[in-house]
Amino acid sequence: MEIIKSNKGGNKGFYKGYVYVVKYIGVSKITWRCSQRCSMKCTGELYTDLKMENPEVKTGHSHLKDDDSVKIEKALCII
Repeated sequence: MEIIKSNKGGNKGFYKGYVYVVKYIGVSKITWRCSQRCSMKCTGELYTDLKMENPEVKTGHSHLKDDDSVKIEKALCII
Protein backbone atom coordinates (compact mmCIF):
# COMPACT_ATOMS: atom_id res chain seq x y z
CA MET A 1 0.00 0.00 0.00
CA GLU A 2 1.30 3.42 -0.96
CA ILE A 3 0.43 6.43 1.22
CA ILE A 4 0.51 10.03 -0.04
CA LYS A 5 -0.50 13.25 1.74
CA SER A 6 -3.51 14.86 0.11
CA ASN A 7 -3.69 18.57 -0.66
CA LYS A 8 -5.89 18.98 2.41
CA GLY A 9 -3.28 17.37 4.69
CA GLY A 10 -4.92 13.96 5.14
CA ASN A 11 -3.59 10.62 3.95
CA LYS A 12 -4.67 8.84 0.80
CA GLY A 13 -3.91 5.16 0.40
CA PHE A 14 -3.41 3.47 -2.96
CA TYR A 15 -3.85 -0.29 -3.07
CA LYS A 16 -4.47 -2.64 -6.00
CA GLY A 17 -5.99 0.00 -8.28
CA TYR A 18 -8.23 1.68 -5.70
CA VAL A 19 -7.90 4.90 -3.69
CA TYR A 20 -8.74 4.97 0.03
CA VAL A 21 -9.13 7.69 2.67
CA VAL A 22 -8.97 7.28 6.45
CA LYS A 23 -12.33 6.52 8.04
CA TYR A 24 -11.28 5.76 11.62
CA ILE A 25 -8.08 5.39 13.64
CA GLY A 26 -8.52 2.80 16.37
CA VAL A 27 -6.30 1.42 19.12
CA SER A 28 -4.56 -1.18 16.95
CA LYS A 29 -5.67 -0.53 13.36
CA ILE A 30 -6.80 2.08 10.87
CA THR A 31 -10.00 1.63 8.87
CA TRP A 32 -9.87 3.05 5.34
CA ARG A 33 -12.82 3.56 2.99
CA CYS A 34 -13.00 3.94 -0.77
CA SER A 35 -12.57 7.51 -1.96
CA GLN A 36 -15.55 6.99 -4.27
CA ARG A 37 -17.91 6.21 -1.41
CA CYS A 38 -20.22 9.13 -2.21
CA SER A 39 -19.93 9.41 -5.99
CA MET A 40 -20.22 5.66 -6.71
CA LYS A 41 -21.90 4.62 -3.44
CA CYS A 42 -18.99 2.24 -2.94
CA THR A 43 -18.73 0.31 0.31
CA GLY A 44 -15.11 -0.76 -0.19
CA GLU A 45 -13.03 -0.74 3.03
CA LEU A 46 -9.74 -2.11 4.27
CA TYR A 47 -7.71 -2.25 7.47
CA THR A 48 -4.06 -1.47 8.09
CA ASP A 49 -1.99 -1.48 11.24
CA LEU A 50 -1.11 1.88 12.81
CA LYS A 51 2.08 2.05 10.71
CA MET A 52 -0.19 1.98 7.61
CA GLU A 53 1.21 -1.39 6.56
CA ASN A 54 -0.21 -4.89 6.06
CA PRO A 55 -3.48 -3.97 4.28
CA GLU A 56 -6.38 -6.39 4.71
CA VAL A 57 -9.52 -5.94 2.59
CA LYS A 58 -12.63 -5.77 4.75
CA THR A 59 -15.32 -5.13 2.11
CA GLY A 60 -15.13 -5.35 -1.68
CA HIS A 61 -15.85 -2.49 -4.06
CA SER A 62 -19.02 -1.90 -6.06
CA HIS A 63 -17.04 -0.65 -9.08
CA LEU A 64 -14.08 -1.79 -11.16
CA LYS A 65 -10.57 -0.65 -10.32
CA ASP A 66 -9.19 2.13 -12.49
CA ASP A 67 -5.42 2.39 -12.68
CA ASP A 68 -5.63 5.61 -14.73
CA SER A 69 -7.70 7.33 -12.03
CA VAL A 70 -5.15 6.23 -9.43
CA LYS A 71 -2.34 7.84 -11.45
CA ILE A 72 -4.37 11.06 -11.73
CA GLU A 73 -5.10 11.09 -7.97
CA LYS A 74 -1.40 10.63 -7.20
CA ALA A 75 -0.43 13.45 -9.56
CA LEU A 76 -3.00 15.79 -7.99
CA CYS A 77 -1.70 15.03 -4.48
CA ILE A 78 1.86 15.88 -5.50
CA ILE A 79 0.93 19.27 -6.97
